[in-house]
Amino acid sequence: MGRIWAITWHTLREAIRMKVVLVMALLIVAVIVLIPQAVSRPGAPTTSIVQSFISWTLMPLGMILSFLAIFLSCQSISDEMYHRQIYMLLTKPLPRWQYILGKWLGVMLVISLLMLIGGLIIYTVALILAMPAYETRIVRLRDALDTGQVLVDLADLRMSGLAEETEFNPPIRVMEPADGQTPLKWDQSKARAVPWKELAPLAERLYVRIYDRPNDYYAMEHEVLTARATGKLQSPDFLAMAEMRLQQLKEQGVFDSTKTDENQARTALITEASQQWRTIGPGEQKSYTFGQLQWVNRSPTNILQLRYKATAFGYAADEVIQSQWFFGDPRVVTFFGPVPRRDVKDRYHVIPFRAHAVAPDGTLMVTVQNLDARRGEGSRHRGAVMNFESDEGMEVLYRIGSFGWNMFRTLLLVWCRVAFLAAAGVFAATFLSFPVACLFTFMTYILAIAKNFVTEALEFGGLGKGVLGPLEYLLKPMFDGLFYIWPDFSTYDALPQLVDGRVVTTVWSLTGVVQLVGLGALMFLLLGCVIFRQRQVAELSV
Repeated sequence: MGRIWAITWHTLREAIRMKVVLVMALLIVAVIVLIPQAVSRPGAPTTSIVQSFISWTLMPLGMILSFLAIFLSCQSISDEMYHRQIYMLLTKPLPRWQYILGKWLGVMLVISLLMLIGGLIIYTVALILAMPAYETRIVRLRDALDTGQVLVDLADLRMSGLAEETEFNPPIRVMEPADGQTPLKWDQSKARAVPWKELAPLAERLYVRIYDRPNDYYAMEHEVLTARATGKLQSPDFLAMAEMRLQQLKEQGVFDSTKTDENQARTALITEASQQWRTIGPGEQKSYTFGQLQWVNRSPTNILQLRYKATAFGYAADEVIQSQWFFGDPRVVTFFGPVPRRDVKDRYHVIPFRAHAVAPDGTLMVTVQNLDARRGEGSRHRGAVMNFESDEGMEVLYRIGSFGWNMFRTLLLVWCRVAFLAAAGVFAATFLSFPVACLFTFMTYILAIAKNFVTEALEFGGLGKGVLGPLEYLLKPMFDGLFYIWPDFSTYDALPQLVDGRVVTTVWSLTGVVQLVGLGALMFLLLGCVIFRQRQVAELSV
């Protein structure tokens, strides 16, 4: 282990002295410093600025570190062989596999240090950019309500007219419900709702902390600087529904198995049942159930989001869907609603609601009512139909972790991709010159990024009918075999999840470690050890 560490430390010191490492480090800092100037626009929401900053800094950070890993891994061995410094190392009792492993670890140590510094700077700047959303003022409660300002997570309630400001103990929270109903005072010690009218006599001398940008604060806290999981929409057994309908058609004599394939008919009935379940007619309402919400904090002060996108048929030119929503099963939990909505179709919208609408068993009932009523026979507008085309068309999001750890797991996946490229570079440098090794590793990078694109391009229009013509018959088997063991970097790209405030799971991160490092990088390092062990570095002269 000491000899491996000696090679690692030697590689690290060599890399630090190289100008390319200094240039790449300065480039990372320049990107982080200049991006906030580019994304900051007068009047732009703070959430948009923070999301743009995170996206446009982490993406270049990954690319810069990938290019640096390619250069260092290919240069490290090739340069020592070109200048014959390797002769001094291999004359010592140093197994060649330890030399290869030490070189890879040295390159990854440089990459890890730069990634750590860059990640900390990006995280700090993101929090600084988010500060305007958290700006607060202490005002009289009556004045805040008179001006219509929204009160969100007011942790400090102070009484005026006293010698010193007195903190409530336990803390009392005042929130403006998302549905615009009467404000409530939440007594955390008793966990029950107290009508707002009980606080009315104190409104003259009650001071509260309000957020200057309540909408930005809400979006920043619950949609950006967070890690949200998704509750799954529980769909009925469409196969059983299709079988029942098929049996009815047979009993009615409508279905003839001699003329129609039964499997095709069953597939069509499953599709029809699925579409009917996701469709709400004019004036109708339907209830949907979400599961896997047992980890949700069901405190009344906790807020969840319902994110949905509905399409519509038969609407007027304004393309606005009129609906109202109800959350929770009134027989089991607190019922929340109605929440009237006027949303543009075919776009994603978010409805916040209270977490105590979730049942104790981790399920949530959501009822949707289509408010577009059916008109008369003489009207051109016969009523509109709402439709949620897929399971992603309606989902419940809830907080499960912090932004900091979510960003850490995202950077871990970036590190795994870079580790794979560094191993490919070390492997190439064991038998290729520096320029050719760089070309090989760069092509490895391109193939890992464009794996899906190349696969779809070869399959587009059918084999032999694509852009390359008959040549595809030769390329398809070759690429199939290559891509069977080649990783797909898009599978391990967690940046969209991080920007959208969705959780980057630990399982996902560990899968990247196993696939890219434990299998991919290890494969290249083992092949490099085999080739380098058989290679004659210098001829013996007497």
